[in-house]
Amino acid sequence: MKIFLIILSYGTLLHGLSFFSMNVATDELVHIDANTGNVTVVGNLGVDIATGGDLAIANGKLYAISTNPFSRVDLFEVNENTGAAISANQVTFSGGAVTHAEGFASDGENLFLGFSRNSTSSSNTFGQVLTDGSVVGEVNFSSGRDIDALGIDKSGVIYQFDGFVGDTNNGNLHILDINNVSSSLLKNYSISNFRMNDFVFTNDRLFAIDHKRLELHEIDPNNGDVLVSVDLNPGISLSGLALADDIITTATNPIPEPSSWALLALALTFLVRTRR
Repeated sequence: MKIFLIILSYGTLLHGLSFFSMNVATDELVHIDANTGNVTVVGNLGVDIATGGDLAIANGKLYAISTNPFSRVDLFEVNENTGAAISANQVTFSGGAVTHAEGFASDGENLFLGFSRNSTSSSNTFGQVLTDGSVVGEVNFSSGRDIDALGIDKSGVIYQFDGFVGDTNNGNLHILDINNVSSSLLKNYSISNFRMNDFVFTNDRLFAIDHKRLELHEIDPNNGDVLVSVDLNPGISLSGLALADDIITTATNPIPEPSSWALLALALTFLVRTRR
């Protein structure tokens, strides 16, 4: 297990951390050095990421989704050493194809997805996606919570970013409550070309990839403030974010499922049963 010294000043908050992302223009898995912002190629995925995709790590394995808007969504397991997709499954819901998805996250053991149930531009349905691509336990936020980016902390709190359609200078960060099918506003951003497309937690720290500004942000999970931003290599098109060390740590030191994660799964199961 790697041990890093973290110097607690805003200028070096990201020191020692490294992330995976995807270059959607070249269909490559890339590595991000959070200290320098340098982006290097791991390898070609061997699949078309289309116009967007996200990353998440569950049970020590790296997964990606690819979205061809209003057409199809695919789930891949990815080899973190070569960048190659080693399995592929089309994402389905209730026996039919999911045609649009955006947010993708993990609680450490389970994968979750923000998707559209009716081919609209709003991915306002939250559900668990199994490794065979099937979505179960859906919760529909019909009030219009477009899940552009999705993150789940270690206690099971769900964070969702909604970038406004046609307005790249504004967006909202919400906390989703799947038990009451509601959300609370944590932060309204009014920043030029600000567009987060994926979140990842490490312990209590929240990170985001911003494909418009080409920056890696650390976000305060208590109020949504941007604590620090690191400029990334210019001229690339990045989508998805996963902490590289999660693969090593989770795979070599499996941890029991926290009760909060179990409650999240139970809540989804209960909602599915009561709606049938």
